[in-house]
Amino acid sequence: MPSRVIARKLGLEELTAVLSKEHHEQRKRLDNLVSSFNRKDYATAAEIARELDSSIVQHIVDEENVLLKLFIDVLGREGADDAITVFQQHRMIHKLTDVIARRATASPEGLASTPSELDKLVRSHFGAEEERIFPWALDIQREMRKKHPKAHSA
Repeated sequence: MPSRVIARKLGLEELTAVLSKEHHEQRKRLDNLVSSFNRKDYATAAEIARELDSSIVQHIVDEENVLLKLFIDVLGREGADDAITVFQQHRMIHKLTDVIARRATASPEGLASTPSELDKLVRSHFGAEEERIFPWALDIQREMRKKHPKAHSA
């Protein structure tokens, strides 16, 4: 993992489109991870978990530094509570992918339901972002543009 990852310099509409596309790609990786684990192909499962974990770093940086910042700046911490709750799931997603990557080849029997837990968490998380968080951020941006059209004309 790079030592310092910075948010991509994209407009909000483009960023949410990129993030949604990445969700689609991550869902494929999750399918492959669970399938590999079910086939007892633990080496492949570990490799996929490492890829999944490293590929989400930029994604998380973008969501937290752009979207979460927008929510907190505009709504305050209390107003941004739903987004904060959703983005707190990033830590658990990272933890589960790391556990799978480290233990899949050494002691896979101890992982039992971990891949399916990760799959369920990530799919729920992506759904929350795509159905609530991304549209909410875009709505906030539209409202800001209405109130201050010249300041947000980029």
